[in-house]
Amino acid sequence: MQSSLIGKIEKAHRYAEEPERISMHEFR
Repeated sequence: MQSSLIGKIEKAHRYAEEPERISMHEFR
């Protein structure tokens, strides 16, 4: 449970740092 939450937090930070990647994944 905790590991999954940490993973989501890490992903959120990465998306916040590089929002361009979010749009790329969404379009795909």
